[in-house]
Amino acid sequence: MRLEGERVGVVGLGESGYWASLFLKDKGAEVWVTDKDDNPKLRERLAQLEKKGIRGELGKHSLEELRKCEIVVLSPGINPSQNWIRLLEESGVKIIGELELGLKFVNTPYIMVTGTNGKTTTAQLLKILCGEEVECCGNIGIPITRLLLEGRKFSGLVIEASSFQLKFMKDFFPRISIILNIHEDHLDWHPCREDYISSKMKVFAFQKREDFTLWNADEDWWKGITPSPQVYFFSPQPHSLKGCFIREEWVIWREEKEIGVFPLKEWKLPGLHNLYNLTAAVGGAILWGVKGEEIRKRIKKFRAIPHRLEFAGEWRGVKFINDSKATNVHATYFALLSLPPGIILILGGRDKGNLYTPLFPLVKSKVRYIVAIGESRNKIEEVFKRFAPVIKREKFEEAFKEAVARALPGDTVLLSPACSSFDQFTNYKERGEFFKKLVKSLK
Repeated sequence: MRLEGERVGVVGLGESGYWASLFLKDKGAEVWVTDKDDNPKLRERLAQLEKKGIRGELGKHSLEELRKCEIVVLSPGINPSQNWIRLLEESGVKIIGELELGLKFVNTPYIMVTGTNGKTTTAQLLKILCGEEVECCGNIGIPITRLLLEGRKFSGLVIEASSFQLKFMKDFFPRISIILNIHEDHLDWHPCREDYISSKMKVFAFQKREDFTLWNADEDWWKGITPSPQVYFFSPQPHSLKGCFIREEWVIWREEKEIGVFPLKEWKLPGLHNLYNLTAAVGGAILWGVKGEEIRKRIKKFRAIPHRLEFAGEWRGVKFINDSKATNVHATYFALLSLPPGIILILGGRDKGNLYTPLFPLVKSKVRYIVAIGESRNKIEEVFKRFAPVIKREKFEEAFKEAVARALPGDTVLLSPACSSFDQFTNYKERGEFFKKLVKSLK
């Protein structure tokens, strides 16, 4: 991809937009950056870019400036339905995402992981299983353009890809693609469920016959599809297909014959959802070429990732679990499934078009109180009041205090919001860290 002398626009000055701008400048492009928000953090970032000779603006998107560009790089999360994006495309401007931009400069094979939930855990586990020479990037928080700009050496990549990133991608060729699961999410961004699913399924759309793809054996979205790459399956349950599963407390790989990879007792993460992540990652590592004995050796190095059913502490017989990464109903479902009854559930934030129906049986059987927070608190009260008492609080700290006041010895205060954090926090990590800080303050 030729960039030298080209005028390139970058929309969005988050992590991916910032590093994409520096990467483009390093490749000789004339870069214009724009972000519709304006705050001290963005001003500082723009000032750093200006020192490198990159010009830009905050507080708006100037269509006339973007129309002067040959290429416009959209940061993840920029809603593609906005009218100015359509106008740019009609003007002949090429629209591309930061991930696809970086991949045009990658000559090593890579694994791409997508799905509604479990992407980060699976990607991190794959990095460990595939060896130290493999780097991890993408939606996990490390832009691919940063890896390239910093000159890191790697023989392969594990890429976590969101539906936002896949939406615009056209030319990319994973050696292995993995779709963990597909459930409703981000319907405040995607125009419909079908658009969300089609974005996820693009992960294997450009693969070749010699490539591999791993699918969830317990879902049915793939039935009737005949993809180009070779298909394998994963599940914690025994199945008759090629791929990875668990039987009699052993992780098994089946191709022409079955191989016992390692005993399940060597896996330390709780929850059924993490068994799906485990079987997907083990399958991906085997297809990458890692031997069973190496997988068994490396699996012991893996540790739980923060904000995913993370034990945050115990006070007066009450346990506190930080599951702030649960930004959709499917993730909260598995959190509730993983814990015993006696839950004080902190639920809410910015609603993403959620349909909460899957949570009803678990809430009825396991949750003593729901503390509904943020923008969605009224909707949550209306939806759940038949199944558990609901207390509404606008601010997070007020909700936490209410949860503590209602908890009895033996209970669990669970932060598993099923909503995004953007009504009160920058991201789910900030929300989770604040929860842990409040837990620590009890002691």
